[in-house]
Amino acid sequence: MNFRLTALVLFMFTGCRGWEAVLISSDDFVPMLNVTAVLSPDGGGEVTVLVQRLLPLDGPLTTDEVVYDTTWYIMHETSVSAYYVISRTRSRQEVMDAIVTLSDGS
Repeated sequence: MNFRLTALVLFMFTGCRGWEAVLISSDDFVPMLNVTAVLSPDGGGEVTVLVQRLLPLDGPLTTDEVVYDTTWYIMHETSVSAYYVISRTRSRQEVMDAIVTLSDGS
């Protein structure tokens, strides 16, 4: 057991050497989209796809547009539940009306 602990500490110190911060400027930024899909393992059912835009570090994160989300909330202590409308500013990461095509290769 003592050997495993010593080996773990040794690997942590030797494996993390050479990591250093890399400065990224906005001039080097390449706009990209990040697509995340949650698929059903049996091939059927509902598929959830999230498309987000990658943003430069020095730009604003939100727009001036206000959107409203409906949220279901339940208090488990009192069993009181209700829908709430929450206002928020739209994130610049959101991609609206994206067309995503999923294929199984055939």
